[in-house]
Amino acid sequence: MDVEQQAKLVGSSSELQKLKRAVTLAYALIGVLFLSVLGLLIALAVVGSNQGHDIEHLQSDYNVAPNVTFSSVVRPQTEGSTPLNYGGSLYRGSGFWAGRNPLPAPLTDFTAVGSGDFVYLTGGANSSGIALNQVLRYDSLLHTYTPVAPLLAPRYRHGADVLNGKIYVVGGWASNADSTPLNTMEIYDITSDTWTAGPSTLFYHGDTCAVAANNKVLNQGAIQEGLLGFGAFAHDG
Repeated sequence: MDVEQQAKLVGSSSELQKLKRAVTLAYALIGVLFLSVLGLLIALAVVGSNQGHDIEHLQSDYNVAPNVTFSSVVRPQTEGSTPLNYGGSLYRGSGFWAGRNPLPAPLTDFTAVGSGDFVYLTGGANSSGIALNQVLRYDSLLHTYTPVAPLLAPRYRHGADVLNGKIYVVGGWASNADSTPLNTMEIYDITSDTWTAGPSTLFYHGDTCAVAANNKVLNQGAIQEGLLGFGAFAHDG
């Protein structure tokens, strides 16, 4: 074998060694990446399991309701506050607030009650302080707002809750100009998307709260005849 052939053979052997080292390094990097991903998945599984256990522990110890409904009363714009159209949500188990799609327009003094995957926003006042009869249905999965059948009459600063597939709206105010709150009740059938007038309450109730319990709608507290009220009344649902 002459010198030229020996040189070519040595060069080929050197290139082959470089290729082998490159392949070995690639396999090593793939192995490290695989182990990193596997470790991350295991960590996520452990965190998820711990959160699930904590939620079950919280529910069993404190009897947390699976479907929480809530209503909010904010002072009207005439007293210096400005309605907002910010949307937020608290996801159980995360411990953090996360932004969601805002309301279609600024709104205040409405009520929000939940049924299934939906939240129903009834009434309220716009940025001019005018009471509305609108009802919006918020899809908690798609994060969209859809108008549904409106209230029979505008109202805000009222009470509302859900019972047996129906939303009960009680009391409130028809406008800022009124000195007397409402004593009317409206009932919304979620399935048929219709409102009907319910029996009037025994007294006028502005800035009131309503809650469903024991197959009844309880109407508690209010502004009555310009004074703070402390009465509580029940309506059989």
